[in-house]
Amino acid sequence: MGVRGLTTFIANRSSQYLERHELHDCYLVVDGNSIASQLYRWHCRCNDCFGGDYDKYANVINSFVELLFDCGITPLVIFDGAYEKRKLKTVFSRMKNKLSAARDINSVTEGSVPVFPLFLREVFVDILLKLRVKCVRCDFEGDGDAAFLAKNLNCPLLSYDSDFYIFDVVYIPFSNMDLRLRKKKDVNYIACEVYKVDKFLSSFGGLDKLKIQKSKDNEQQRMIKSVIMWLKNETPESALRKILGRYKLQRRKKLADKIQLAIEGYQCVNTQICSCFNVDLNSKQENRITVPKAEEIEAVVDEDGGSEDPEQDSEEEKISENAFTHHVLWI
Repeated sequence: MGVRGLTTFIANRSSQYLERHELHDCYLVVDGNSIASQLYRWHCRCNDCFGGDYDKYANVINSFVELLFDCGITPLVIFDGAYEKRKLKTVFSRMKNKLSAARDINSVTEGSVPVFPLFLREVFVDILLKLRVKCVRCDFEGDGDAAFLAKNLNCPLLSYDSDFYIFDVVYIPFSNMDLRLRKKKDVNYIACEVYKVDKFLSSFGGLDKLKIQKSKDNEQQRMIKSVIMWLKNETPESALRKILGRYKLQRRKKLADKIQLAIEGYQCVNTQICSCFNVDLNSKQENRITVPKAEEIEAVVDEDGGSEDPEQDSEEEKISENAFTHHVLWI
């Protein structure tokens, strides 16, 4: 589901974290669900209040794929499958927002809030198949499979999902891709900017404790920067111990399990996506991060002599847990 605020955080510092890149003659892993929406939103001027114009959208998809082919790029498109139970609450919330936006849209307000046609993804898939683009739909969320494929093929990944700022892949945010054919000598290419996690981390110095960084950004952006700068000076084990140590044992066990599942997901374990695309991979065994056992972690005592006692399963605590679960993967 992404890390809230991270895309804006990177975009506001694109000159610092992104590198210019000329994309050509390579594989390109494409996040199908994301790119289907982004192509419609930014490159298709349609009458949303009347349900969209599928013919215009089909032309945009055709132009996009032809551009890739003209530059010698072979797209490998991965689509999400069924929703996992733990994400249903978020899915329902987003669906309510979509219904509200569709209810209020008219010829004057269209464009201010994105409202996508009902059969947007069906049209996207249909055009891709007609153009003989290789597509695969995963059983559940496809982020891990897409990242695994991109990393092992040593090729870029195209999406507009903040999750890919955490995966150790060459990531092209869709907003940083100029969909025009360019030429240099005898080479056709697409100008874009790529993100690499190593460059991102090297831009931060270390701090011995977490302090809120002074910034003109909003609170969310300041918190992201503060957490990253604190994590940069920690080992995986020390960061996990300090984070989990702030919770009582019962909550500590629950949070440790969540973090372990997230780590396994971002490290792309046990995926079979390569066989679906019939491509050869040189899989690398990474150093796996293991979360310490909850009962072996000492409780962290605050300066006022207390410790965290999150017995109430409040919305704020869930957000805090999710933030720690995502940010700890940057170590």
